[in-house]
Amino acid sequence: MTSVSLKSCNNCCMLPSLGQLPSLKDLYIEGFGQLKCVGMEFYKGIGDPSLHIAPPFPLLESLKFGTMPCWEEWHLPDSKAFPQLKSLQIRYCPMLKGDMLHQILMRIVSSSSEALKVRKIVIIEIGEGWQARISGMSLNGDTLSIRGSEFVMESAFNEMMSIKHLPSLQEVEILGCTFAVSWPNNCLLPKSLQKLTIRQCSKLEFPQHKYDLVELLIYYSCDSPSSLSLDAFPNLKNLEIRRCLNLESVSMSEAPHAALQRLKISGCTQLDSSSSHIL
Repeated sequence: MTSVSLKSCNNCCMLPSLGQLPSLKDLYIEGFGQLKCVGMEFYKGIGDPSLHIAPPFPLLESLKFGTMPCWEEWHLPDSKAFPQLKSLQIRYCPMLKGDMLHQILMRIVSSSSEALKVRKIVIIEIGEGWQARISGMSLNGDTLSIRGSEFVMESAFNEMMSIKHLPSLQEVEILGCTFAVSWPNNCLLPKSLQKLTIRQCSKLEFPQHKYDLVELLIYYSCDSPSSLSLDAFPNLKNLEIRRCLNLESVSMSEAPHAALQRLKISGCTQLDSSSSHIL
């Protein structure tokens, strides 16, 4: 059996034991109206538990939950569950708290053998309305996308920036985040990271320590900081800033910037040329 779909089981208070189905690749669960907790019974097989030595859901690639209005808790076993998971989607589960979802996302990412292939992370904050109840992750080729509410995304962002089980990570893209996108001094960007793209993030900060980035793209952001110092980016080769309306200056202590090869600034209406010393 490679695919299972369970829908409209409104009187069920627990999920069936599906974790040891050896060939299961796609699982869709919807409409368990009374379910409050996904517990250990979800991962166990039938019979003697000592015989179940494989990680739960050994081949599962796609997992979807939908319309579970009472769901509050989700527990993972100590073993590395979902080692092949590429897509997780959660729709209309309003009682599943952000901290719980964040922990699940991080556990699954860290235990997945597919994480070794990740070269790009896309972090997307979804706003209010119908989209606000859709969270999850997907791994498409070498790109890991994580989306969710402000709380989930802030936690995911902070952990991803110092994550140690993504050795091939080279690019991060952050979209539409309303929380303060910042890198504290004790949370350096991964050494492997080369490209950072930031779009529509109003609260963007770069504390003054060194970053190894080669390419930095900032679009429709920087509502709060008025200046950007390139002293923090000694290896930067490509810098593009577009429509950052409150940005007043781009500077560095010593000009010209030794590594910079390409510079493009457009639509920054508050930029003062007299205070921008980068060439």
